[in-house]
Amino acid sequence: MSCKSVGRFFPPLPEKNNWSSRERWTGFIKQTLFIFFLFAFFLAIDFSGITARIEEIYRVRGGLLPLGFYLFTWCGLILSLFILYTNKSRLVRIFSFLISFFSLAVFFGYKFLNGYGYGYHEAIVTVNEYVFVREAISGYIGAAVCGIVVSVLFVLMVGYFCRTKLPETGKRYLLLVIFFIGCMGYIINLHADLVIENFPVVFNAPALICHAAQNRLYAGPRSKPYLVPQEAGVARHIVLIMDESIRGDHLSINGAQRDTTPCLESPGLQLLNLGIACSAGNQSSTSNIIVQSGLTLNQVPDLQNYALKMPSIFQYAKKCGRKTYYINAQGSVLSDYLTKQDLVDIDNYTFIEVENPDSPRWEYDLLAADLTRSILENDQSAFVYILKNGAHFPYEIMYPETGQVFEPAAISLTNRLLSRNNEEEILVNYDNAVRWSVDGFFSRLLPGLEKKSCLITYISDHGQSLGYKRVGMSIPHNTVEDPPVDQANTPMFLLLSEPAAASLGSERILSVLENKNRLSHFQVFPSLLYFMGYEKDEINEAYGPTIFDIVPDRRYFVSGDLFGRSSCRINLFEHKGEAGF
Repeated sequence: MSCKSVGRFFPPLPEKNNWSSRERWTGFIKQTLFIFFLFAFFLAIDFSGITARIEEIYRVRGGLLPLGFYLFTWCGLILSLFILYTNKSRLVRIFSFLISFFSLAVFFGYKFLNGYGYGYHEAIVTVNEYVFVREAISGYIGAAVCGIVVSVLFVLMVGYFCRTKLPETGKRYLLLVIFFIGCMGYIINLHADLVIENFPVVFNAPALICHAAQNRLYAGPRSKPYLVPQEAGVARHIVLIMDESIRGDHLSINGAQRDTTPCLESPGLQLLNLGIACSAGNQSSTSNIIVQSGLTLNQVPDLQNYALKMPSIFQYAKKCGRKTYYINAQGSVLSDYLTKQDLVDIDNYTFIEVENPDSPRWEYDLLAADLTRSILENDQSAFVYILKNGAHFPYEIMYPETGQVFEPAAISLTNRLLSRNNEEEILVNYDNAVRWSVDGFFSRLLPGLEKKSCLITYISDHGQSLGYKRVGMSIPHNTVEDPPVDQANTPMFLLLSEPAAASLGSERILSVLENKNRLSHFQVFPSLLYFMGYEKDEINEAYGPTIFDIVPDRRYFVSGDLFGRSSCRINLFEHKGEAGF
């Protein structure tokens, strides 16, 4: 847009001095009505959040004074919007409408998706996982488009009304804007434990992003390993596979109706199927960092950043003489709280997308399987952590046309844009993605490994609440408040080569099978240490039970921000066959 075009949309506003007394009175009425409109609009779009915040401030702070200051600031910010939209400075008006467009588009995009809008948890995800913004927008294109449309309509309507109907406000009134923004900043910092986030949206979204950016997590070196290995370990090669978005009851080894895992049911490595496991969290970053660090449920929320300070699984692997590998088949940069500090203890790290820029995304897992095979063929003992591409939403782009084993065809783009997904189509596309990413991966990896000394542990970062919707939009995972348990429904199994099975022994194999359908991600880290040769009693004392021990009767998973900077919830996990179903 040229400067002239911008100027035509934001021409100089009429001078008050040229107005008659009647025109002044009429202008005052219009200004009052416009302020009332802004008040009603921003109250209506976040009414439930604002009223809940009012109740929370009054209840926790115990008085009318903090509540009164919050309401005073909220109303002052509405007045500030009026000043900005009608300010005599054209530059201020242009900037104000751009910020309004951005903030409203983000807020409504999330509101169409999660039902409540853009809060502190979403701001934290934006700051920490910004590399996935483009992928998120493409995955939830319907909500993004709706948010942009509403934002554009608001900006055009308000811009036109201010340009044609209202007198300007002087630049000196910008001091009021600065004052009320300062009040908002003071409240946010003072009430960080309440995560104050329900101010008028135009100010709220930028403020939360700034606050989240200022409250970044610990990124220094980790502590040295606490334990000392006592034995050589169960197998020369220990592999942990962290899949993406695989729901446990959609694997045919766990009774799924569609045959999604025929490879795992064929002769080869010994399969110890541990059934339905509870993931540590219902989002990828939570599960990955807990599995990598050994954080226990008692340490959640992790206000001290222990998950980023305690020794990692890579450090323990190196301490017992293993070469460490990290294979990322999801993206091209570090993610899930993995930092450059962690790379010090990773001998070889590979980003499949970087190494194979011309390959389609659905091929990344197969390439990861090929790379893993080459590692397992070496004599050097190794620990391999594989972050798979898996079956992330939208499912229809996670497998090729040749991988469409189950009918009907993929969901149309129109259906996705209008959020009118047919549930059966979602399930079919998901099972196609699962069959391709899980069975296809193991079909490529397992042949010929029977005689190798290797033990493979397989889990997934979280499940999927297939067909679950809020405000008409499908929400497959990462629901903060009252998440469906399906979002933590994940598979867990071990694959043992003949030497590894002999080393583990029939007694221990039987003991682990007694825990089928009773395990969670919180047993993965201590179990990996046990496989590597660390002493079990010391492991239990430092990190809790392994998969061979008596585990808690009830399982829990985390939703929200693991580090307690925003809402962090610990949710009871139950699946079919347990109490409550």
